[in-house]
Amino acid sequence: AITFLMVHSLYKSSLFLVVGIIDHQTGTRNINELGGLLKPMPITAIATAAAALSMAGFPLFFGFIGKEIMYKGALTEEAFPVFATTAAVLANSLMTAVAGIVIVKPFLGMRPATPLEPREASVAMVLGPVFMGFLGLVFGVVPDWVGHWLIEPAVRAFHPSMEDIQLKLFYGFNEPLLLSILTLSLGSLFYLKRQPLQRAIGSILEQIPLRFENIYSGALNGIAAAARAQTAFLQNGSLHRYLCIIIGAVIVGVGLPLIIDDHSAVSMQNPVAMVAGWLVIGIITLAVAAVVAAKSRLLAICSLGVVGAGISLLFLTYGAPDVALTQLLVETLTVIIVALVLLRLPDLDSRRAIPLSARLANTVLAVSFGTLITFLILTVNQIELDLTLTQFFEANSYIAAHGRNIVNVILVDFRSLDTLGEITVVALAGLAGYALIQTRKVE
Repeated sequence: AITFLMVHSLYKSSLFLVVGIIDHQTGTRNINELGGLLKPMPITAIATAAAALSMAGFPLFFGFIGKEIMYKGALTEEAFPVFATTAAVLANSLMTAVAGIVIVKPFLGMRPATPLEPREASVAMVLGPVFMGFLGLVFGVVPDWVGHWLIEPAVRAFHPSMEDIQLKLFYGFNEPLLLSILTLSLGSLFYLKRQPLQRAIGSILEQIPLRFENIYSGALNGIAAAARAQTAFLQNGSLHRYLCIIIGAVIVGVGLPLIIDDHSAVSMQNPVAMVAGWLVIGIITLAVAAVVAAKSRLLAICSLGVVGAGISLLFLTYGAPDVALTQLLVETLTVIIVALVLLRLPDLDSRRAIPLSARLANTVLAVSFGTLITFLILTVNQIELDLTLTQFFEANSYIAAHGRNIVNVILVDFRSLDTLGEITVVALAGLAGYALIQTRKVE
C-alpha cells in the first residue's frame, strides 16, 4: 500500500501539473483540441512521458515495481484471489491505454489551432512535473534505496514488523511478471482499438436506462436536498431552537450510553453535609420555581441570583471556599449586568404566547438535562480518582511556588497562561456588557 501510494503520488502529481501547464500555454485542456505540442513544448512532453510511463507500469519506472507488488498481493488474497487479480489487470490495462493517449494525442500528429500560440512554460512551472517524473524513473532504477529509506520506515510506523522490506526491479520470472506483460499487451490493444471500444461502450450505455452517472447525479441532488432541509430545520435563526438541539444532542449522546451501561449512583457519605446540602437544594428548587413563575424580569433575575448563591453554599458545604467565593462574585456581577441589560426589554407579560405543547417540550428537555447532569455528577463520585496530579501539587506547591493554598498556586503559577486567558475573556465580556448598557436603543 505504501509503495503504491508513493508511485501514485509521483505520476499523478506530475500529470496534474502538466495539464495545468498545457491549459495555461495553449488556452485549452480538451485533449481533442490538442496535438503536435512536442516541438513547441519539448520539456513538458518529456515530463508527461515519464509520468505516463510510470502510470502504465513500464519497466525501469517505479510504477512497474508498484504494479508487480500489487499483483503479488492480489494473487495471495485469501477471499477472492481470481477476482482481485482480474480486476487489477483490467484496471491497470486501462491505465496503460490512458497513458498512451496522454503521451500521443497532445504531443504528436498535426497541431490544430488553439486559443493561444503554444510555447514552453517557464522554468518555475515545468520544474515540478519534471522533478516528479524524474523521481519516478530514479526510484525505479534504485528501488532498494527507496525500500530501505522511504517505504520501510513508513510501514514500520503503523505496522511494527522485524521483516526486512526489499524492493527490486526484477524479482525473476514469476506470475506477477507475466501479469505485468499481460497488462502492457492488453493496454496496448485497448489503446489501438480505443475508438471502436468507445463506440461499442456508447451504444451499450444508450440501451441502459439507469446509468451510473445518473445514479451519481441523483445521489448528489439527494444530498443537496437533504442538506437544504436540514439547514432549514436546524439553522433557521432561532436561538431557542439552537439551544434545544444542543441540549437534546447531549442528552442522547451522553444519556443513552449511561443507560446502556447501567451505572448506579451512590449516596453521600457525610450525614451533616447531606442534611445541609439538601437544605440548600431546597432553596435552589424554590428559586428555580420562582424564575419559572415570575411575571417580572427583575424577580426572575434575582431568583437566578439565589440559584447561583445556593450553588456557592454547596461548594462551601463540601470544603471548597475558594470555588464558593469565585462563584459568588461571578454570580453577583452577572446578576448586576443582566439586570441592567434585560430591564430595557419589554415586560414579560407583553411577550407572545407560547403554545402549551412547546412549554411541555421545554419542560421535558430541561428536566431531562438536569437529571442527566445530576446523574453524571453522582456517577463520577463512585469512580476511583487518579491522585497523581493531586500528589504532585501537594509536593510542589510550597517548594516550587512558595504558596500554601494549592488552588491559588495552580491558578497563578502552574496554569498561569490559562488563567491569563480566562481573565482576558472576562475583561472582554465586561467591556461588551458595558457597551450593551450604554446602548439606549436596540436596532
